[in-house]
Amino acid sequence: MMYTPGNVGGPTPCVEVKLQDTDDYKCSDVYPTTKDAFETQVSFKGEFDPEKAGKKMREIIYEK
Repeated sequence: MMYTPGNVGGPTPCVEVKLQDTDDYKCSDVYPTTKDAFETQVSFKGEFDPEKAGKKMREIIYEK
């Protein structure tokens, strides 16, 4: 069988995922507090969410 690199899909419900800090991204990173600050940074993608403003990433990830 030939190896083909690419996307294999997202994790299924039976898979546990552990996020680890890197030099560039940490769970202590803070979501931008204003729309202008959000648009000038490169770590977060999508639209600015005022409900997340000023929260640490670990708070956002585990609030669900």
